[in-house]
Amino acid sequence: MASLSLPCSRPGTGIGVWPDMRQLSVRKNLLYVFMRLFSMPFKTIRGAGRTLKVSHFCSITSVSSTLQIELVPCLKDNYAYLLHDVDTGTVGVVDPSEAVPIIDALSRSNRNLTYILNTHHHYDHTGGNMELKARYGAKVIGSRTDKERIPGIDIALRDGDKWMFAGHEVLVFETPGHTQ
Repeated sequence: MASLSLPCSRPGTGIGVWPDMRQLSVRKNLLYVFMRLFSMPFKTIRGAGRTLKVSHFCSITSVSSTLQIELVPCLKDNYAYLLHDVDTGTVGVVDPSEAVPIIDALSRSNRNLTYILNTHHHYDHTGGNMELKARYGAKVIGSRTDKERIPGIDIALRDGDKWMFAGHEVLVFETPGHTQ
């Protein structure tokens, strides 16, 4: 399995390319710059089975190098993201549009699923929730705003909430877009 790292910011320099999402919604020109900066690198890592080391991925702070992200192709034109903490064995999947590719990826690496994280309620982000939850007993996490529309939701979070993933603090930002 190939391993890639993307340096996006340097500690202590105050320079980073992961701007505050609230600023992006106000400043469309920043969104354009952001998309231009990241479209090229992401096009190079979109292949199946690639692993990213999160410790060098944008402005995530105090994350150990034991957290990995694997891109998993789903549907015809979508991806889910497997998050794996090597130290604890905790595994989460972000936006599983279908279950089979996730099950296959977990089987290949002999891992179990702990969490299912949904960014919003659309089927191309939640279609695999119920099958994965039934198979692995994973907890489904999503927006409190979408709690009636996310299949199997167990933990509903809102803007400003903090949640722990295998000892890594996750700060929740509500960034409504095409779902509003």
